[in-house]
Amino acid sequence: NTSSGDATTWFLLANGKIMGVGANTYGQLGNGTATNSTTIVNESLGKTNWKFIASCGSSAASSGLFAIDATGALYFTGRNYHGGAGTATIILNGNVLSFTRLDTSLEFANKVSKIITRCNYCNGTSGYNASCVISTDGKAYFAGATIQYDCGNGVGGTLQYLPFTYINVPSGETVVDGQFRHNTNGD
Repeated sequence: NTSSGDATTWFLLANGKIMGVGANTYGQLGNGTATNSTTIVNESLGKTNWKFIASCGSSAASSGLFAIDATGALYFTGRNYHGGAGTATIILNGNVLSFTRLDTSLEFANKVSKIITRCNYCNGTSGYNASCVISTDGKAYFAGATIQYDCGNGVGGTLQYLPFTYINVPSGETVVDGQFRHNTNGD
């Protein structure tokens, strides 16, 4: 599959490799540098078992890429704007130049089936960034900025930057997919 962000395009190849081209100001190409590239480059880990990618970038401030490998491990490269990649492993608003594993100490370690991102660009400025992990056992986890009630933790109305937090779905229910919605105010 392919994914794109702010002037960056990534490719997941049939052989399990990730390659990208374009802007790399925050390390979003995952090749170990912060240098833009006009030619397609490999990510620096040299893995050949990637199975899913999802971009986190609709503005220059929120450029990054999530990737899931065949073991169900979750990785991120680029800018962790508003903590959309969680804050347990990567500092809030920090830049990561190579893919960094996010899930080693979390409940969903080696059980990630999907990552859903929300990286808003609204009213001419960056909005709030967040992501949601869906695990192979049907649970969902939210990370990043929330100002309304979109993370399912019963709190809303104040801006929070959350690490990956379990979303308590009704008992007996299994999450298989999801989607974020945002409005023009960035939430």
